[in-house]
Amino acid sequence: MYKSIQVLLITIVLLSLSTFAQGFHPFPDTGQTRCYDDENEITCPQPGQPFYGQDAQYQPRIPRSYTKLGHGGAILDDAAAHVDNGGPWIMTRDDVTGLIWEVKTDDNKSDRYNWNDAQDSFISNLNQEEYGGFSDWRLPDVKELSSLINSGTHAPAIEKFYFPNTALSTSYWSSTDYTFSRNQVWLVQVDGNAHCNYITHSYMVRAVRAGPPQQQNLTDNQDGTVTDSATGLMWQKCTYGQTWDDGQGTCTGSAASLDWQQSLEAAENLELAGHDDWRLPNRNELQSLADYSRHAPAIDPMLWDSTELANYWSSTTRADFTDSSMIVDFNFARIDTRSKSDNNHVRAVRDDATTGQYGSLTILIEPSGARDAGAQWRRTGTSKWFSSGFTETNVLIGSHTVEFKVIGGWITPEGITVSISEGETTTATGTYISTEMPVAGTPSFIDVPSTSTTGNYSVDWGSSVTREVTYVLEEATNSSFTSGLSIVYTGTNLVAPITGRTDGTYYYRVKATKEGYEDSKWVVGNNGCLVKVGDNDIVVTPIRSETITFSDFINTGRNITWIRLWTGSQVNGKYVGSYVNTNSFNTFGDGWIEVVDMEKLKLDFAQFENTILYLLPWSANSSHSWQKFEVDFQASNQVKNSVNMNITMDTYANEIIKVENTENGSHWLQLWTGNIQNGRFVGSYILTQHLNIFGNGWVEVRHLPDLVIPSEALKAGNSLWVRQSSQSHNTGGWVDYGWIEIVQDTLPFFSSLTSLDTAQ
Repeated sequence: MYKSIQVLLITIVLLSLSTFAQGFHPFPDTGQTRCYDDENEITCPQPGQPFYGQDAQYQPRIPRSYTKLGHGGAILDDAAAHVDNGGPWIMTRDDVTGLIWEVKTDDNKSDRYNWNDAQDSFISNLNQEEYGGFSDWRLPDVKELSSLINSGTHAPAIEKFYFPNTALSTSYWSSTDYTFSRNQVWLVQVDGNAHCNYITHSYMVRAVRAGPPQQQNLTDNQDGTVTDSATGLMWQKCTYGQTWDDGQGTCTGSAASLDWQQSLEAAENLELAGHDDWRLPNRNELQSLADYSRHAPAIDPMLWDSTELANYWSSTTRADFTDSSMIVDFNFARIDTRSKSDNNHVRAVRDDATTGQYGSLTILIEPSGARDAGAQWRRTGTSKWFSSGFTETNVLIGSHTVEFKVIGGWITPEGITVSISEGETTTATGTYISTEMPVAGTPSFIDVPSTSTTGNYSVDWGSSVTREVTYVLEEATNSSFTSGLSIVYTGTNLVAPITGRTDGTYYYRVKATKEGYEDSKWVVGNNGCLVKVGDNDIVVTPIRSETITFSDFINTGRNITWIRLWTGSQVNGKYVGSYVNTNSFNTFGDGWIEVVDMEKLKLDFAQFENTILYLLPWSANSSHSWQKFEVDFQASNQVKNSVNMNITMDTYANEIIKVENTENGSHWLQLWTGNIQNGRFVGSYILTQHLNIFGNGWVEVRHLPDLVIPSEALKAGNSLWVRQSSQSHNTGGWVDYGWIEIVQDTLPFFSSLTSLDTAQ
């Protein structure tokens, strides 16, 4: 075994990225990106115009971001399938709050519980079963649950891509007691409202783990403002309309009641404590000020004297009722919806640059073998491990130590000290050193056909868990791989075409290789492929003058049990003719006849004048091609070229479908062959299951050289239908270009594929 001890390399690269213009907040943005007047959507106004200063005009703060997770918190690609569809996706992580949420399934999406059963039954069962590999599931508090609300959408107001199976109109239990009534608990509706109800009622449950979130931390600045260091927000201490009295250190006068448009203008025009960048808070910001452990008012005591027991406006419009906006009732901290023409109170907010003390951290791990072996990182003092390339947000500014997970066969990097700066992303690299050369993952299987009657077939195998490997396929003529051994394929594909094999048995094995890795073990096929071309021959001999049946001049191999007969000629490049009439011998007709009945099928010489004879054999568990023989009965009643010509019409797809302009994006074709009978399409898709998981005729353009179009698919009267679907390399969007009919006299079909990126 090769071993090496190398100098430990740790590289730290600092990248200054102004990621967020408005500072950092430990809750996601509302998701609202459109502007509205008091009734309808409008073009976002400019400063000084009516309705300026609403939610969508202060973007971004922290954009909403989610990650799909599998068992044990494994990070999945966005394309990962939901567990209902056989995929690994069972949890979703909010990348802003760090909370990990249970994803609903078809089995539990409609389940309702009273509040006690929600914890004692549903949550308890999740923990007992260690759902997702964890046993610390719980009910979310009201602010955690509310952080899922996406005010940019509705029905339901949530990121539906990451939270499928969410009911359209219902409420979900929180763990937060309603302090005004001991038997009530807070709930969050999927439309964005938050209310309370008795614990005996039944509602939905969505479990969460990780946390808890940062707690509110207000500081009185003694100038008519207070600062929450947990969110980086500075708040107007007085309700709008009241006046801050420096001498008395209190708010005087009466709070104003304004409609929504007036509230936007009032906040935008406010000048207070030397600042003129005040604005109306959005829904999430306004709720961050609520204190659910209190009521009348439900807010920190620092603001009791200046808070009305009533509704306060947010800048966020209700997406499904655009004549209404979200409010927070600070009597009880209820979130609700009010018509924009109503009069409510205002407390302005601004981003406090002095408290936006957060940055981001990205750690890269090298080499790839360590990543494949499970290497991860975390900040010392935290519990969550992250994979290479993950960016952790909301990291306090200052020095942090990064530590790396210990994995077998590798020397773990020493801890890295990184410095986090406000509004910047720090990137560092930790390099593991191998104590022994890693071994490439073994291909998961190899599939070898048991028989072939043509000598042409394919061998396919399962992928290696190691990325970017090269596969080597060997062939031998005995099962011990000591005779006739040769390499028949080297490359990255998972299938290899085998052609031109003569009678005999051929054995195959495959392995994975990669530079810097030991080769994987060989995976040997469970069987060899028995090739017996001779048993499937059709031999046509010269016709004697007394010949009266087909059996007198057509001899078949012992495996052939049926044969199909067609006669005709080529006219202007197209085949014109018909099947031999066999209707009196079976119910199939159309030229099919059992070999045992050949001696009964009489030869009609007139049918064969100046024609070509085509024969299609059939045998169990084997595939065959049409074979062509030229016949000239008019001249001599003899068959020309009496030996078996063995001409096959099977061909690879790239020989009849030529494509170009495939450099940009991803291009797929779907292939179907058949014809129209009585106004209906009759035919089938070309078999492509051995090339991808989709099948149904789908083939990636780069795999056309690996796809065999059988002769039966291109028989007379059939058309080949081709459908293009292409994905942009830049945007990821897909476009379907529809079906095109290709008839045989137009083959090969030259197609200039549309490239989305070129078109853009």
